[in-house]
Order: sequence, then structure tokens, then C-alpha cells
Amino acid sequence: MRLARLEQHIRRAVHSLEPKPSNCKGRRHRSASIFGFDLDCPSTRWKSIESSNLPAQGGSSRPLSSASKRLRLQGSAVTRASSGDVTPWVATSVSYSHHPHIRNTTIFGSAEACTVATLKRSAAWGDHQGTGDRRIGGMAGAEMGELEVTEVEGTVTQVPVPLSTLDARAAVLEDPGLQLLGEIFRKNGHELRLAGGVVRDVLMGLEPHDIDLCTTATPEEMAGEEGLKGGFLRADAGVEKVIPTGLVHGTVTAVINHEPYEITTLRIDTDHDGRHCEVQFTTEWTLDAERRDLTVNAMMMGLDGRLYDYFNGWRDLVDRRVQFVGEPRLRLEEDYLRILRYFRFHGRINGADEHTEACAHAITQGAPGLRNISGERIRAEMVKILAHTKSVVSEVQAMIRFGVFANIAMPEVSEEQMEELVRVVELSSDSMTRLATMLATVEEVETINECWKLTKRELAYLRFLMEHREAGHDLVWAKAHCVRSAASAVITKGEVAEVLRYGGRTAEANTLDAWDVPKCPVNGGDLIKAGHKKGPALGAVLSELRERWIESDYTLTREQLLPELA
Repeated sequence: MRLARLEQHIRRAVHSLEPKPSNCKGRRHRSASIFGFDLDCPSTRWKSIESSNLPAQGGSSRPLSSASKRLRLQGSAVTRASSGDVTPWVATSVSYSHHPHIRNTTIFGSAEACTVATLKRSAAWGDHQGTGDRRIGGMAGAEMGELEVTEVEGTVTQVPVPLSTLDARAAVLEDPGLQLLGEIFRKNGHELRLAGGVVRDVLMGLEPHDIDLCTTATPEEMAGEEGLKGGFLRADAGVEKVIPTGLVHGTVTAVINHEPYEITTLRIDTDHDGRHCEVQFTTEWTLDAERRDLTVNAMMMGLDGRLYDYFNGWRDLVDRRVQFVGEPRLRLEEDYLRILRYFRFHGRINGADEHTEACAHAITQGAPGLRNISGERIRAEMVKILAHTKSVVSEVQAMIRFGVFANIAMPEVSEEQMEELVRVVELSSDSMTRLATMLATVEEVETINECWKLTKRELAYLRFLMEHREAGHDLVWAKAHCVRSAASAVITKGEVAEVLRYGGRTAEANTLDAWDVPKCPVNGGDLIKAGHKKGPALGAVLSELRERWIESDYTLTREQLLPELA
């Protein structure tokens, strides 16, 4: 089926080009698109030849005209003849590696005046043989479409993207609330674009968690003076509510159909101290992009679907490369938390221990700046870093090597602890469970809590895990503990299951996850009715009955536990 669709795509592209006599010197080019690649072709008569009769790939039967132009397609070179060339263009066989079912296909060019190089597979598509896979999510072996991109110089190009990317883009842009906002801003002379994480996730074919927007409109224009009435975001325009989320930083939240949309004015950040900055509003899109941390987070997307990429974020995303916008040292001096954000996104996008020399040097030099970042912000980033599936090991190794751990209260990690992390990563995706592998004592847990400001539940769970992780507990113990702690809810069933996973009892942990914790059939009211008085003695009797019930594998009934009530 896919082969048939691809063949139809080729045929439509060929027939869309109007045949002309071969002596059409000076005639303008026509263009076609095959598998998402734009091919500029002169309007000449088509001529078919067998691929075996073609010149070798990368070669040409005569020197290229000095007027020829070089066109780059996904990292591969296609040299085309000038419009004055009168040589007929022919079908030329080339290697095509982006599709899982096709290794060779056909594009169109002149065998005489056009050199067609092999279309190389970029790092994003990886190795279809199943080894050395370096593909980003949603791009491997996908059917391709096109995405229009505006770069910093204002040039507009078409880039090939998987259809999953276009589907993710459509799902976001078709949102009724977003479409209404776009219309409101257009009527009031302003533009609205998607920005940051939502664009990155869409390009990766993922469903974004949040939709962040940026605009040329000021907070006062959107929401009125001091966030009060008077702005163009109002009820009669279809906006249910406007929340002055952060007027100082240019952010308001518009609520439409009960859904919040966070909108921020384009801005420049000035007077940085490594934690805070002053904000100056602007109408220049590139200046707003320049203040962002990473190239993959500095892209924007218009509500018409066009991508605005001022720092090659798309290319970095395709090549699984994570790097800072501009000079890394300057980006970190603006906010040292960007060191941890770097590792968070590196774990998502790259996942290997690969870092540019510039990034590694800037992080190593800037790591002490993390000591001045609030514990809550450090905790929020570390929880996300530790939750990365499998790639957490390479991220941890790099963070140790670059001096990051030493500046966020993490103890020295031994070789044995690193091996423990490697083992547990395969068993659990919980960030606190993974953190525990690198902590040797409860005292180290307290040190981490002092720096990171863990939540009460996280702290209680870490203490619990440190106490029980080497006890070799089984499912019987786990069920009994869930029953005993059900009333207090200090430790949840899921956290008890994590103790089993830590000990390598994955099947038992899964069984516990699916188990509905039963309720003891006897309570304090039953005992009072039976003549027991309130007080410590009542609790002791109730605990004894609960233990009898647990020992029966939760089978004893109320009547069996209290025969006198039968």
C-alpha cells in the first residue's frame, strides 16, 4: 500500500510539470515536490532512460555550467543547471533512505548537466538496520511532508518533516480557542505565535503539555491598565476571563471555553544577576528569540503553520543536538538554572553522553552559580532529569564530570552506586527511586532535602525507601504494609510497590499495583458496640484483630473476627 502511494506521488509530480520542447532556452523553471523534497526543474521534454545507462552517482558526463546553482536537501547536494540550459532533463535513479520500504527511487534532473548525489540519511532518521539508532521521536521511517520555515535572514524554505509532525501541528492549530485568539489579535493589529516548548514538541510529533504564545501586543493592550478591564481581550470578543498572570514580565492568561492560554509580550531581558532580570518589551521577534536558553526552545510557529527558526533549532532538533542560543557563557550568566535545563532537554532529545566542547566548558565554569539558585527551582529540574527513561545514566555521568552535582548538594557517587543506578533505571522510572541509588545514608537524604526543598511526600518516601530497600521484602509484606498504613496514607501503595521494584521484584510490584487494598471488616465502632470502651486499649484490640485478618490472607469476615456479634 505504501509503495503504491509513493509511486502515485511521483506520477502526480511528473505530470504536474508541463512538457515543453527541449529548445526552451530562457523558459522559467517549474517545481515539483517528491517525498517532501522540493525539486526545481526547467520546463523541458521528459525522457526516460534505464538507471543502468546513467552516469555514476556523483559524476557528470561534462563539466557543470558556471551558472549552475547548488541546492541543499536534507544534508545532500543536488546541483541543478541554470534556466538557460537546453539539455533535456531525465529520470535519475538515486538512493532514498528516508522510507522504510524503499532504498532506491527516482528524482528528476539532467543526466548531462545535473549531478545528483546520493541522498544521505541524516542523524535524525538513524540506522534502519536497527543498530546505532539516533532518531528523534516520530521521525524514523516516516512518510514525509513539508514544513515552511522562515530563517533569520527572512528567507523562506521548505523542509521535509514526518507526517506525524504535521499531524501534531494540525492538532494544535485547529484548537478553537487558539483560532479565536488569532482572530482577535489580527483584528487589533497584532500577531500571535506559538513559542518555546509547544513548537519543539510539535516538531517531534508529540502532544504538547502546555500552549505558550507570544505577541507584539503589550499587557496593557491585551488586558488594560494593571490587568483590569479596557484591553481587547474581553468578554464581548469571546474571552471568558483575563488573568494578570505576570504583568511585570508581560504575561496574561486568557480563558476561553474553560481553557487557559498564556500569552507573553515579546521582550528583552536586561540587568541579569544569574537569577533575576529586568524586562523591556519589544516588537522584534528575533530579539525575543535571542533571550531564550536553547536553540530547540527558541523556535516560533505562526498560526498559519509556518515555522520561524532564527538559530537553526530545527536542524539541531533533527540532528539530536542540544546547544545554547549564541554564546553559552552569556546564556548561563543570565540564569544558572539553565545548566539543569540543558541536561533535562539533552536527556529528552539526545540521550547519549555527547556534548559540544563549548557547552561542556561553559557548564563546568558556571556550575558554582547553581549555589545561588533557590532549592525549589533545583528540585523541579532534578525531578524531571531523573525521570528521563534510561538516558538518566549518561546525564548523571556528565553532570558529575562537569561539576554540577558538587554544587547542588549531591554526595560523591561511587562506582558501585552508579552500577546500582544502571540496574534500577531498568526497573523504575520514578525520580526519587532513582535518586536513592546515589544516596548511602538517611543523613544524605536530609542534606538533599535542605538544598532541594523536597515535598513532604518525597521526603517521607525517600526515608521509607532507604529503610526498606535492602530488606528483601516480598508481596506478602507489601500487601500487609498497605493495609496497616491505609488509614494514615503516609506511604502510598505505589510507593510500597517501588520498594519491590528496587529489590528486583517487578512482577510482584505490578501485582501490587493492580491490587485493590481491602478494608478491614472490623472497626472501632464495632468494638464499642461489643462493649469495649474508648481509649488506648480499644486501639490495641483493633490492631490485634487486623493482624489476625492479615494472617488469614484477608479472608476472615466480620462475624469470624467478632463471633459475639454474629
